[in-house]
Amino acid sequence: MSGNEKALAALLDVRSFAFVIDDTGSMGEEIAGVASTVNQIVARTDAHPELRPTEWMLVRFGDPDVGSPLVTDSAPALLSAVNGLFPSGGGDCPELSQGALLEAVAPTRSAR
Repeated sequence: MSGNEKALAALLDVRSFAFVIDDTGSMGEEIAGVASTVNQIVARTDAHPELRPTEWMLVRFGDPDVGSPLVTDSAPALLSAVNGLFPSGGGDCPELSQGALLEAVAPTRSAR
């Protein structure tokens, strides 16, 4: 796919880039790695205006809740929110990953 990112984004009509992140207590060791990876993705994407989305989104989920989506056109605002995540809770319900994914796609469905 290298070199075809712009064409693929145009084909898919990509305008939003969403991250859905589990911040349950069991993610204690993984949260820093997830944040680092998100920072790398945003830096690479934001460096190319033709690939840059018009909005960034973050939905955090845990046990037993799903957070409200953060929707922003600011990469620094997204990164601030991602870097502010910390592991907590857990132990009483399965994590709600599917509910978080639905929260991530809901704003994009209503915008079309």
